Formats: sequence, C-alpha cells, structure tokens
Amino acid sequence: GKFSNKKVQNFIRARCGTNGTAIWKYEGALYDPLDGRTICNVEGIELVRTLPAMKKNSTTNLISKDINDSTVLLSRKLFCYKAPTAGDDTITTDNKDGSNNDDFLL
Repeated sequence: GKFSNKKVQNFIRARCGTNGTAIWKYEGALYDPLDGRTICNVEGIELVRTLPAMKKNSTTNLISKDINDSTVLLSRKLFCYKAPTAGDDTITTDNKDGSNNDDFLL
C-alpha cells in the first residue's frame, strides 16, 4: 500500500531510536550456495543518524506535491570478513607450496 507519514515516522523511530541516533551490530557468515560450506564469517557495525526535517518549499514542490516534510537518514556500515573457525565446514584455498590462505581473506 501507500506509505503514510505515520508509517515512515514509525520506521525511522524503529531504525534510529527516539533520539535519532543508533548503533547496530551484525554477525553472520557467507556460505557457498552450491554445497553450503562456510566461506567466511562476518561481523559489522552500522551507525545510523537522522538529520532535521526539511520543510516544504519551492524546491520540494519540484520533487513531489505530496511532500509535507522530509527526513534524511544517514547510514555508515563497516564489515569485517574473517576466516572461518576450525569447527566450521569450510572452503580452503591451497597454494602451490602446500600452504593455505585460511588465515587471511581479501
């Protein structure tokens, strides 16, 4: 359905908290879609912040006549990709010299 101003404000409040700033932490893994083995583990953070609403003026009228006000949502994400732990069913990359690259992923 159509996005109402109330639905958008509820989304922003859930995403950024009542003070307009939030930090989210992510954890997970990337898997090979063919056999399900773990390629790497992933950890990340996201910093989310809102900027003050822009009031309706001639510029916003050019964008849409339905805009009463707007909110800018800033998001910065940082992810770290780590080699799988020994207990995971992992994919190894063997080098010609017999060593492997399990300790470092690029």
